[in-house]
Amino acid sequence: MPSFLLEGVAQNNAVLYSLPEWTFYLALVNHEPAGVGVLFCNEKGGNLAAASTLPTFRQKGVQSALIQQRIQHAQEIGCKWIVGQASYGSVSQRNMERAGMRVAYTKAIWVRDESL
Repeated sequence: MPSFLLEGVAQNNAVLYSLPEWTFYLALVNHEPAGVGVLFCNEKGGNLAAASTLPTFRQKGVQSALIQQRIQHAQEIGCKWIVGQASYGSVSQRNMERAGMRVAYTKAIWVRDESL
């Protein structure tokens, strides 16, 4: 995450943390914080809203475990659907697909090439 976003994200999460629709997860590896994930659920569905793994803990299954835990929790509380978002072709997309999720649509972000 770019450093200029840190304060805003922290303030946002402080507000969301106390709301019952939001669940925050902390993944530990050998009792050490390794990654985080967030789940938003209401009576209809769940959103794997955010996740991140510290660089030293990547490629150790942290995000896969966080995805599985959030999906399981969403199912246990009766969510009829579960969604997430990831950059196309990313490790996050592959982790979600391994968990049984499938691409529903892609979003293109276009920018003007000023060199033309």
